[in-house]
Amino acid sequence: MAAGAAPANDTIRARGGSGLLVGLTAVLALLAALVGYTTLAQRDARRHASENGDALIALNLVETDLLNAETGQRGYVLTAQDSYLGPFRAARGRIDPDMAEVERQFSSSSLTGSPQALIPLRALVARKVGELDRTIALVGAGHRAEALAVVGGGEGRRVMDAIRTQIAVLAANEKASRDAGIARAERAENMLLPLEMVLCLAMLALVFAALRTERRRAQATVLAGQAAALRDANDRAELLLRELNHRVKNVFAVIMSLVGLSSRRHPEGQALGDDLRARIHALALAHSASLGEGNVDAVPLRSVLERCLEPYDLDRLALAGPEVVLPVRAITPIGLVVHELATNAVKHGALNGDSGRVRLEWDVTQVSQSRKIALRWIESGMGALSQHPGENAGGFGTTMMTLASRQLGGTMTRSWQPDGIAVEFEFKVD
Repeated sequence: MAAGAAPANDTIRARGGSGLLVGLTAVLALLAALVGYTTLAQRDARRHASENGDALIALNLVETDLLNAETGQRGYVLTAQDSYLGPFRAARGRIDPDMAEVERQFSSSSLTGSPQALIPLRALVARKVGELDRTIALVGAGHRAEALAVVGGGEGRRVMDAIRTQIAVLAANEKASRDAGIARAERAENMLLPLEMVLCLAMLALVFAALRTERRRAQATVLAGQAAALRDANDRAELLLRELNHRVKNVFAVIMSLVGLSSRRHPEGQALGDDLRARIHALALAHSASLGEGNVDAVPLRSVLERCLEPYDLDRLALAGPEVVLPVRAITPIGLVVHELATNAVKHGALNGDSGRVRLEWDVTQVSQSRKIALRWIESGMGALSQHPGENAGGFGTTMMTLASRQLGGTMTRSWQPDGIAVEFEFKVD
């Protein structure tokens, strides 16, 4: 039972180790996914912050270009000096490309703004550029007074104020988007360090689990090899036991043949030879009952009794009792006792006549940590007896049965019944 339990426990531990490896692998996969998510969040936050910064720069350039162009326009309108046309034309030439860059920046889906948000700004810039170009053209055509009237009317200033307001709103939105991206990046960075620590711990746990699993696998391999070697040893031992059993039977047969041969050569010892052969045969039957089934530690009592009583008239023998197994050491003395009782019954007792019967019964009781077995041989149909014929207190049969009972630490008692005899044999087994 212990040998079978050990592989089962090893299997349970192996399955537990496999489950731990699967669990740790799942944790590592989850942590790797979180680290990947954090890395992507950082990259997206940096990209968004970069795009928001580019949009803010483009808006500032448009505003700067308009202010520089307006400064050149004011100087040229007020003085009509061509020296102001250079700065004006340089700034005017940058307005359209810089406005195109703003539109390109706002076409990105990652920005908080959108191309639709630029429609008011685009209209205001067009109005401002138109006002600048018209006044420059009026001065160049000699209509400086009309140009001054346009500038003095305040339309250009109002448009420029509206442009500043619109750019400020767009810039505020982009700054808010940039700040949100930076905050996301910081949160991702704050998450990354604990995740890396947990990942390191999980990797250490995985390495530990792998080492433990490998150690258990090695132990299981060793145990499997030991179990195989033990099975081979058991097989060899059983083979040797069967060979020994066969040789012992042969020895019994040789001894009985020698006794029979000697009794034939010496007729005066015929009775002694027959009695000796019968006892040797009883020993052979007891040995066969105890070892005939292979390498066993215990044998059922019923099978022992049936084997020992095989040579007799089984129709007049009745066996009754619960299932109980006996240690091998108890088989030989029980076999000798039963054989002696059966021999006496055939010679002098119930099995000598036609009306006699024998009942062999037993029961088992628990006494402390041991079992107490009471084996009763009851002969009936013999008529009233004061003493069993052929039995006396000093006979060899009585002495042998007494010694057999003492061998097991038991007792034997006889009692004469109205029509027969009863012999009770009590002993304890662990």
